[in-house]
Amino acid sequence: MPRAAGIAAQFGVTIATVTRVIQEASRRGLVFARPGSGTFVREETATPLAATETTAGIDLRLNSVPMTPGIRAALADAMAALGKAASPDALFGYHPPAGAPAHRDAAARWLRPRGLDARADDLVLAHGAQHAMSACLAALTRPGDTVLCEAWTYYGFRRLAASAGVRLAPVAMDAEGMLPEDLARQLAATGAPLVLCSPAVQNPTTATMGATRRQDVLAVLARSSALLLEDDVCGALSGDPLPPLAALDPERCIHVTGLSKAIAPGLRLGIIHAPARLRGALVDALSLQHWTAPALQAALLALLLDAGGAAACRRDHLAEMGRRLAIVAAALGPGRFVMPTLPSYHVWLPVPAPWTLEDFVRALDRRGVRLLPSTHFALGGESLPGHVRACIGVAEPAQLERAFAIIAQVQAEQPWSLDAVT
Repeated sequence: MPRAAGIAAQFGVTIATVTRVIQEASRRGLVFARPGSGTFVREETATPLAATETTAGIDLRLNSVPMTPGIRAALADAMAALGKAASPDALFGYHPPAGAPAHRDAAARWLRPRGLDARADDLVLAHGAQHAMSACLAALTRPGDTVLCEAWTYYGFRRLAASAGVRLAPVAMDAEGMLPEDLARQLAATGAPLVLCSPAVQNPTTATMGATRRQDVLAVLARSSALLLEDDVCGALSGDPLPPLAALDPERCIHVTGLSKAIAPGLRLGIIHAPARLRGALVDALSLQHWTAPALQAALLALLLDAGGAAACRRDHLAEMGRRLAIVAAALGPGRFVMPTLPSYHVWLPVPAPWTLEDFVRALDRRGVRLLPSTHFALGGESLPGHVRACIGVAEPAQLERAFAIIAQVQAEQPWSLDAVT
């Protein structure tokens, strides 16, 4: 292929435009790079990426939980019992925005094994954890405020923050999550009124705080006026043995969890455990957003708790996560995979040198394995190291084996370098 400068002169464009065109052609599989030699047009018999995108691939981008036979049975039994025990008037009439007392009592029973000694009056219900966090932003921040969160933060919260008109600022992380010393620095620099933190199986990194780290983070917050919004959607699922932050400091922490990551994706019940002084503002925000609490989902939770189905779902998920993580570990090996501290349906994989993040994701995509790059979650800029998040809850085990065999193969290969264009 002629030099990039020659192509640019021939078509009257800049070299940067030529480089972008070559990158896009490479993404589509129309050209390939041979390090040290240059970039070459593929023969017509080669299959471009545009064709492979129409064939079945293995998509590991959606962070969800599987429906095991045991979970299906528990939900079917609870739905059958609900049809016999509850009247339509009780389920489909208007309910208080915070939730009916009996439904908040069921939510309190769900939280107690997690280490929160909750009562019905401590809780507010929402239509899923995402909705709960939206209400928290509406109640606890104003447009223009800064909210601190982990340097890698899941994209759903970033969209909520944009909708609320608040700015997100990153706090540096390590293997245990948020670093207390950087949290202190950022609180002093920004005056942020709210900090988002996930102490157990953080999404996307799976970072989990030890007991000392949890105490250190709370000690930093105690020296400020900021509140802490604890995203604990994976805490119950993972079997985290340590108490959540809200159990350690219930006057400073707002605890948010839900059922979609702990039982089934469509069971949209969010639970907010908040200090008494904040519950009025939270109820006001919810009354604008949902008008009536999710009675059907809360009634289903109560029956799952009564019959032991909720505990059975937790046990099933723990066992299933163990099986799926074993598939990942067997495929990648100890040098390329570090088992999460707690069980998880997502894993966080570093991009091996000399791959770039973009080329690594592109190479996997060509072979039908779709992952999310760390840039999808990064608040800390391009200086953060490259990773990919692979969600292992949706694909069938046989698909996971194929997907991670491909990932291991690509990890061991040398990348096609676009820098070889001459």
